Parts: sequence; structure tokens; C-alpha cells
Amino acid sequence: KTVQQSYKRAPHFDEVFELYRDGLERGRTFVDLNVGLIEAIAGYLGIETRRVLLSETLESFGEKTHLIVDVCKTLGADVYLSGAGGGREYNDERLLNEHGIELRYDDYAYPEHPQLWDGFEPNLSVLDLLFNCGREARELVTG
Repeated sequence: KTVQQSYKRAPHFDEVFELYRDGLERGRTFVDLNVGLIEAIAGYLGIETRRVLLSETLESFGEKTHLIVDVCKTLGADVYLSGAGGGREYNDERLLNEHGIELRYDDYAYPEHPQLWDGFEPNLSVLDLLFNCGREARELVTG
């Protein structure tokens, strides 16, 4: 109800809220809810990038950077792209390099987009972007 009340005047409310509501109703567990919403949003935006679930990829795995190494090895990746925020404290670059994995950081700059209120408040959620911009959101975030 909070999302509905906050965004009911947004230009793309009807189509996006239906997608969101359907995702909420189908999620039996928190994981199901998140995966379902990610898949629904990706479909809405036409994102066809291959996505894999960790639970379907590895039977067992380490923690922190060891987990990253396990995933990269399993998927055949030799580059790991990490967010610049907490990633710098979390990642063990030496360990990644020992396994032939290059560590790169991405310092993402959230693009301004129209919102219902005066000014621009960054980093709210993908829902804010979708309600306000619809399918055009993909172009905004990929440039």
C-alpha cells in the first residue's frame, strides 16, 4: 500500500505496479520474491543477459573473496567487477590475482531522472526509476 500511495501519480504507475504486485503475490519465500522481481524487471526492460543462481551453480563454496573465486572459476570468468563502495574493504585483490582473476571497480553514477517531487533524490530504488520512466529506464542507466 505504501508503494501504491507513493507512486500512484507516476507516469508509468499502472504497468509497473501490475508487474510489482504480481511479483509480490508469487513469491513464497524471500529468495523467490527477489528472484521473481529481478526476472520480471529484466523482462520488462528487455534485458537478456544470462543470470545464474549461486545455489544452482556450486554445491559448496567459501566466504568473502573465496566465494568470488569459486564463482569466477565455475563460470570461467577472469575479471571480477565490484562496486567501489564497500567492495574495497571486502575484496582481497591478492587472492583474486593468485587465481588469475583481475579485480576492477565500478564507481557508478546514478543518472538523474524525472521524479514526482521537486529536485532529484538519487539511489531510491529501481521502482522509483520504473514508475517515473517506464521502459526508457534501460537507456537512462546504460547511457
